Amino acid sequence: MSTADTASIAGWLVAAWGALVLALNVLGVFATPPERPPVPLLIAVLGPPIVFGVAYASSARVRAWALRLDLRLLTAMQAWRVIGGMFLVLMWGVLSGRSPIGLLRGDVTTDVMQELPLSMIPTFAVPFWIILHLISLLQAPAESWGHPA
Repeated sequence: MSTADTASIAGWLVAAWGALVLALNVLGVFATPPERPPVPLLIAVLGPPIVFGVAYASSARVRAWALRLDLRLLTAMQAWRVIGGMFLVLMWGVLSGRSPIGLLRGDVTTDVMQELPLSMIPTFAVPFWIILHLISLLQAPAESWGHPA
């Protein structure tokens, strides 16, 4: 199978995964009451990285594809995590504080994260970036020794 075919299959898998997560979000699968543990959300966050890990460990084709990805691009894509971190600082630190800047004084809840499009962040974006991070870490040993993967 060619590199283009593998990339196309990977693209379709990511698109199908995104569509599935979007449908589950629309159906309210991830909206759990405060008194119940968010098991569906836990599965949505941890499931895809685990599936990727199993596929990577058991398939030479998946390993070869993952190790061929451009490490510079993967690193640049991780910059979105910095933006997410800044969002958290603003949300819980500055915006909800007692300072004059505290625009969101009062209780800060995660209820808004159960509404589209923000619900796609914990259910799709977070596991997607975890997988990208895992691929980067898997490539790092070969790169650090001067032997590109």
